[in-house]
Amino acid sequence: MAQEIDQRRSARCAVDLFVEELADDTSKLHPAVNLSEFGIYLLMEDSRRAIDVQRLVRIRFKLPSGPTIETQGRIVHVDDHRGQRGVRIAFDGLEQDDSHALKTFVNSQLA
Repeated sequence: MAQEIDQRRSARCAVDLFVEELADDTSKLHPAVNLSEFGIYLLMEDSRRAIDVQRLVRIRFKLPSGPTIETQGRIVHVDDHRGQRGVRIAFDGLEQDDSHALKTFVNSQLA
């Protein structure tokens, strides 16, 4: 039997928070499932089916332990998560302070 290899760059933790997707003059709230220093997994009600790594998605969310993170990312994975659309977003251009805050938060949740 082949052993499954986890190719994630960093640890992920489960989260219970909402992420605001910012687009033009509108915004949508999406529940987050998990979070790492490098990305976030969201549930979305729209019908995104394709990975579009060329399109940047602007998002904003508040960590339970501190700062509000506002950044952008690229959709790198789309799937179904318990009957809902799941979208993994890889952060792109995350500020150093935000990266540190994410790493600290994730590590504290996994401790």
